[in-house]
Amino acid sequence: MANVNQSVRVAVIQAASIIMDRDATIDKAVSLIKKAGEKGAQIVVFQRLLFQHILEDYLLAL
Repeated sequence: MANVNQSVRVAVIQAASIIMDRDATIDKAVSLIKKAGEKGAQIVVFQRLLFQHILEDYLLAL
């Protein structure tokens, strides 16, 4: 039986995207994920708006 008392460290990140620069936004997100991991985060969550323009570009290309 699993130990139900185990904890998980979650990082919730709210950050602004770099407008009109998809690669810089992704680099920023990767950097924030690495920093959260260094501080012990096992799960990292971003708000949808950080990647909104990237998703819109992707959907328009379909």
